[in-house]
Amino acid sequence: MDFLKAVVLVVLTHIVAPLAVRYMETNFPQQCVYETRGDREENGKGRR
Repeated sequence: MDFLKAVVLVVLTHIVAPLAVRYMETNFPQQCVYETRGDREENGKGRR
């Protein structure tokens, strides 16, 4: 059951994250979005 929860969480994250990025791009200045996107990429690489 825990494995299924983990899989669902990963799938939802991969669906929601791009939508959130698009929402941020349309509603906030581009520069801020690129800064947060860079921080996310660095954190993701660090976890792996």
